[in-house]
Amino acid sequence: MTPILESVHARRKSVERLEENYRQHPMPLGAIAKAGGGSTIDFAVHLAQSGQRIFSATGHASDTEREFAIARKSFDRVLVLDAYKAWLLDKLGVLKAVKDAFPNLTLPASALDEFGEMIEEMGRNPDGRKSMTAHDDGYVIHESTAEEVEEHVASLEQTRNRISGTCRVVGIEVSADADGSFLRFSDFLGSQFDCLSVIQRENGVLVSADLRLRQIATEICNEQAFGLDALLRVMAIEGAFSIEAYADVLLKLCGQGHSYVSLNGQILQRMLMADETAALERFERAADYLGTPNADIDSHIMAAADFVGRAFRYYAGGLKAKRATGIVLRRLLQFEGIELADTLIRFVSAVDDTRVTDYVGRWLKGHFLMEIVERQIEARNAANIRSQ
Repeated sequence: MTPILESVHARRKSVERLEENYRQHPMPLGAIAKAGGGSTIDFAVHLAQSGQRIFSATGHASDTEREFAIARKSFDRVLVLDAYKAWLLDKLGVLKAVKDAFPNLTLPASALDEFGEMIEEMGRNPDGRKSMTAHDDGYVIHESTAEEVEEHVASLEQTRNRISGTCRVVGIEVSADADGSFLRFSDFLGSQFDCLSVIQRENGVLVSADLRLRQIATEICNEQAFGLDALLRVMAIEGAFSIEAYADVLLKLCGQGHSYVSLNGQILQRMLMADETAALERFERAADYLGTPNADIDSHIMAAADFVGRAFRYYAGGLKAKRATGIVLRRLLQFEGIELADTLIRFVSAVDDTRVTDYVGRWLKGHFLMEIVERQIEARNAANIRSQ
């Protein structure tokens, strides 16, 4: 048994090194997946399920608007997906709608092959699957029955068939005029290299949820690219989605571990309306994108205030609005470089609703934070007096 445990422990260390490389270095999913011997989809799902973030966008307004402008001009262009983006669009239930809006949706054959490899890997265990992973100082055994394996294989096959039936699948021949510096990426990017090859060959646009891949396409290969946020915004503006459907898609996306999801007060309100869970678990996943590290504090406070004002008006200050406001307040406490009192004063002033002001006061007392806020306000007033 000892050699098996040592192998599991070594595998855990290997995965941790891959995760660290992904966090610390500008490496796209394909490069990490190739180094670990897996697929881009498997690695992305692993990151999401382990509570880590997939680098999907910078969140900077200039980058967001630049990609949005590219997306709005790309309806007649060849749009090239990587395997993870195609899988994600199918999982979100919007692949066909995207094809209807962007008829030249294209996929390299190697991206489709990733699904075949995943199916083949799962199919090697027709009688069930048992695996062991290291966890803290111990080990956890994961077991899938034969029926569960069969269902997983069938699901992957259905996904592959939907994607191949929706997208134009093309060969991966490299353009004849590709230079040597570009060809070197083939050993680095895995199947994602073929996406770059296709956009060069067909004068296409890369559409990927992988920020690092888009950066390589735009900054090194001088090609155009945009991400999922720009794609979904364009679809909503063009009427491919209703506002309710758009909010529901974003709610699903918030469970996929992406580093950035574009939200505003109206969308947050629609998300709250769509969440029928008692503890607002779905809405809470969306609220996790408020108060994130390096966030633009003013824009996050204004989005939160706009949402809370809408929620209190729609639910007449009822319990659902108050629960959602409590979730939002906990997220706003995460801001760095600004005192709690400053955050709350800006927030309450922006909402401008006495019901919200009263609720925030009670919430602070219930969480033993009122004294902190009062001390910060007193210190600020004292400093103002001394400066006069």
